[in-house]
Amino acid sequence: LLWCLVISLFFAVFNEAAKISSYSSDIFLNRSVLLSLGYMEKSSSVSLYNKSVVGIDELAFNGFFDLEEIDLRLNRIEVIVQYTFTNLKMLDRLLLCENAITFVDAKAFDGLTALKQLDLGNNRIDELHQDTFKDLADLEQLNLNTNLISTLSTNIFHGLTSLRTLNLSNNRIATIEPYAFYLLNNVQQLNLAQNQLVSLSYFIFH
Repeated sequence: LLWCLVISLFFAVFNEAAKISSYSSDIFLNRSVLLSLGYMEKSSSVSLYNKSVVGIDELAFNGFFDLEEIDLRLNRIEVIVQYTFTNLKMLDRLLLCENAITFVDAKAFDGLTALKQLDLGNNRIDELHQDTFKDLADLEQLNLNTNLISTLSTNIFHGLTSLRTLNLSNNRIATIEPYAFYLLNNVQQLNLAQNQLVSLSYFIFH
C-alpha cells in the first residue's frame, strides 16, 4: 500500500511538471496557465521573466487580487489589450520592458490605482493614447525609453499627478505639442535624450 502511494505521488508530480514544461514555449497567458504554473490568488508576485510569452488574455489576472508585482520582462508580447490588469488594486510594480509591444489599449491599465512603477521600455510602441495613464494617480516612475514614439500630444500624460521620473529617451520624438506635460508638477527627472527634437516650447509644461 505504501509503495502504491509513493508511485501515485510520483506520477502526480511528474504530470504537473509536464504540464508546466508544456507552457515553456509560446505561452498565450490566461488564467488557466497562471493556475497551472502555481500562481494562486494569495501570491503577491508573478514572475514570467523570459518565458516566451506571446500574448495576454484580457482576463488573465482576474481574481488575483493580492498581486503586488508582475514581471513579464524579456518576452514576445505584441499587444496589451483592454482590461488586462483590471481590479488589481494592490499592484505596485508592473514590468513589461524588452518585449515587442506595438499597441497598448487605452483601457489596459484601468483600475491600477496603487501602481508606483510601470516599465514599458525597449518595445516598439509608436503612439500613446490620451487615456492610457488616466487611472494611475499614484504612479511615480514611468519608463518608455527605446520605443518608436514620434509625437507627444497635448495632455498625453494626464492623470499622472504623482509622477516623479519620466524616461522618454531613445525614441523618435520630433514633436511635443503644447501642454503635453500639463499638471506633471511632481516630476523631478525628465529624460528626452536621443530623440529628434530641434526645439522646445515653453508651453509644453503649462
